[in-house]
Amino acid sequence: MRALFGIGGVLITIGVIVWIMGNGSLEHDQNVLKVRENAQQQVSQIAGRDAATGGSAMNSAELEGMTTNGKLSGILVNKVVPGGAYENYFGLKRNDTIIAVESQAFKTNVRDIVTEEDAKIQVMEAFQKQGYVYVMRDGKELKLPVETPGQKKTDINSTLDQLKSMGR
Repeated sequence: MRALFGIGGVLITIGVIVWIMGNGSLEHDQNVLKVRENAQQQVSQIAGRDAATGGSAMNSAELEGMTTNGKLSGILVNKVVPGGAYENYFGLKRNDTIIAVESQAFKTNVRDIVTEEDAKIQVMEAFQKQGYVYVMRDGKELKLPVETPGQKKTDINSTLDQLKSMGR
């Protein structure tokens, strides 16, 4: 009888240890998966890819150059793919007019860009480098993506820091 209680006690102790370790491991695994997903989205963005489709982010919106007196004055957003890269990151909407592009803290007005193709490439570079576009929407100038107070854009360095802090 004593042996039965002894074995039962050992089994219960082992069960409690496994249960405690299992709960901690599950939380860690969930954190790793969350960081992995974030890293995959960032890698896709840096590569100029739409994370959802794997296609070029440029294909997520139809952009058309607008000219005034034969000179480029803006980029009209004719169409936005729902859930596409430019909609998800910038928040672009149909009929927005891109008037400036900011990448790595350097803002360029579209009217200072020579060709429509160069302007589209700069929009793509702003997407890849987590920059901004300035648009006219309903008569108002907006800086996209819009950041709410206290919100911080996630960059690749913060993702690497998260991975390092997990210690595995």
